[in-house]
Amino acid sequence: MQSCKSPLRYPGGKSRIADWIISLMLPHKRYYEPFVGGGSVFFHGPPFTERAILADKHRGLVSFYRCLKYKPGQFIALLRREVKKYGNGKTLFDRWASRRDLMEKWGRMVEQGVQYYILNRLVWGGRVIYDPERLSRLYFSNTKGLENLETRIKELMLASRALQRATVFCDDGLSLLPMVESDDLVYCDPPYVEASNLGKFSKVYEHVFTTEDHVRLAKALNACRGKVLVSYDNSPLAMKLYEGWRVYKRETSYCLPGQHSKADEIVFANFDVEKNA
Repeated sequence: MQSCKSPLRYPGGKSRIADWIISLMLPHKRYYEPFVGGGSVFFHGPPFTERAILADKHRGLVSFYRCLKYKPGQFIALLRREVKKYGNGKTLFDRWASRRDLMEKWGRMVEQGVQYYILNRLVWGGRVIYDPERLSRLYFSNTKGLENLETRIKELMLASRALQRATVFCDDGLSLLPMVESDDLVYCDPPYVEASNLGKFSKVYEHVFTTEDHVRLAKALNACRGKVLVSYDNSPLAMKLYEGWRVYKRETSYCLPGQHSKADEIVFANFDVEKNA
């Protein structure tokens, strides 16, 4: 699969360490990513991948990916028209942030895909939250998010090409795991444990992931028949849930507006990377 850059800004994205994560992967028949998010690892081009199954619960994000796969021409045309008419700043952002009709139900894939992309490029930290109770977290911040539009469009078209080999589900991904076979590979990047403990209005994702969800995920992955890699923060809960798995660690930087910190990224594997490399 040809490597490209994710066209999205995404909290907790793995663009800085995608090479390292991919270096832990083994040959596989199908590639599963149940929490695809910004898709940095997928778009970076896991080796051997001919068929990918991706999932995320965010309806707008899934519409964006499906639109790039099935209707990239219509997506680009609408994006160009909107930027030409409303500019690439706050006026454009407010126009699409006010479209609650697109946030609340399926049915208008091109508009929903463009909405998600515009908001993602211009919102604070790349976090696109449709929850009516947390609309205060959806505000204009990134004045440069849609500069150099033609460069952005080239990124989008490369992403569209990569998505031709993928099927994208609107789901938390766990329902896909029973389909995984022994020669498949699963890369799982759930919300960090630390993120799950944040207050409601501090959470960076549309859907809350609780401690019980972490336990449910670990149970499903422990029963999975394929090769599995799981990304986490360096938390006691994660260490307990994946006890007996092989542990790989890499220091990385995390950036949000006004914040820059370093921390260890932990990847758990249910196979021996060195032994099978």
